[in-house]
Amino acid sequence: MLPHLSLRGDLDEVYAIHDVDEAFGVPAEKATIGTAGDLFDVLRSALPYAMAEDRDTWAQFRIALRHESGVNPDVVGRETLLIRPA
Repeated sequence: MLPHLSLRGDLDEVYAIHDVDEAFGVPAEKATIGTAGDLFDVLRSALPYAMAEDRDTWAQFRIALRHESGVNPDVVGRETLLIRPA
């Protein structure tokens, strides 16, 4: 599992969250998000039930994160931090 997405906290994490918002058409509350799992949970709570429970949603979510972070979606886990620790 990737430990972090290498986002630097200079608004690139906001853009990454926006990419997820755009990919799924739902807004995510940015204040409570520290890990990929946090963001995915917020996303799932806003999606229709069938899509939230679809196992392909996690894969699509990781692909959406790739746009800003440039990381391989296959190595993103629920505990992957969005911002690289200082």
